[in-house]
Amino acid sequence: MSETHVSALADYCDKQIAETQKLIADYPHERNALNAVLIGWQLCKKIHLAGLSNQGEQLQPKEPA
Repeated sequence: MSETHVSALADYCDKQIAETQKLIADYPHERNALNAVLIGWQLCKKIHLAGLSNQGEQLQPKEPA
């Protein structure tokens, strides 16, 4: 996608990823648990963006065969 602003959910995921990375830096003894949270937010964003990409493909007109 060439748009600068993809969606509010993707922006929220980015915010949560950054906050989780800061928590990992502040609380290194909780790294294992926070890494699981971080992976969850990254997966959430990936799934969401894949869904948007699929939606965009469905909206494109198909060429006649």
